[in-house]
Amino acid sequence: IFLLRRPVWTGERLQIDLPALAHPLRLHLRAAGFRPEGLPPARLAVFWNGRPVAETTLERSFEPHEVTVDLSPPPGGTDGPVCLELRMDTWNPRDTGYSDDPRNLGILLQSLLVQEMD
Repeated sequence: IFLLRRPVWTGERLQIDLPALAHPLRLHLRAAGFRPEGLPPARLAVFWNGRPVAETTLERSFEPHEVTVDLSPPPGGTDGPVCLELRMDTWNPRDTGYSDDPRNLGILLQSLLVQEMD
């Protein structure tokens, strides 16, 4: 249903609106939570139609971490799109003296796949 194949830094929030569905879905993602020494590790929270469904802490490295979450259809179904949202802590490379990059960075999302469950 949805696929991201190239690495991208997120901000503090990533929202994906998906078409109405009647079947359960599965989210697979690979992400790295790099942070310089001295900063807390990255936290990732997954929300499905505004409800929290998973939370994890990623190691402070460029090594990808795999996350899989099963997503049930909303209770009572839906006529409109459903919302998958990722929320992350951010850090700023320039503010920390790590580099001149002024962006607030969340996690390094390496891939994301949302597919129907068998």
